[in-house]
This record gives sequence, structure tokens and C-alpha cells, in this order.
Amino acid sequence: NAVEQQRKVNTGLLAGVSDLIMFIGTDVYFIEIKTSTGRQSDKQKDFENRVNLLGHKYFLVRSLEEFKEIIIFATNKI
Repeated sequence: NAVEQQRKVNTGLLAGVSDLIMFIGTDVYFIEIKTSTGRQSDKQKDFENRVNLLGHKYFLVRSLEEFKEIIIFATNKI
């Protein structure tokens, strides 16, 4: 809601930041969660580009199965 969003802005939340950030080993994973029809905003796409330019990993997840695959991939790299 609007009050919660304003609180986040007031505390320094950067627009477009992924929903989840995971630190596994020395890797950083940024995960955006969307429904099967959800779309990234322009700010989310900009954030994804910045993450990729920095050499980190960014995933757009649309199901629990996709999320599990990321976890398996990340933990197998340790």
C-alpha cells in the first residue's frame, strides 16, 4: 500500500531492487518474483542491467519450481 511504499522510500529503498537477495558462498543472487503474467517495470529492468554489469546473477522467477532450481544451482557451486 501507499503508506508502506513511502516508508520504504524514506528508509532508502532503491526503486527496482529485486524482491530477494541471497548470499551463497562468494556469489550474490538477485531474485525478482513475478506471477506467470507479471512484467518487470522499467526500473526493475534497469536494476537487472546494473546487477549483470557488476557480474552478479539476476533471476526472474515465476514459480516455486524455478526458485528451487536456482537454490540447487547455487548450493552445488559451493
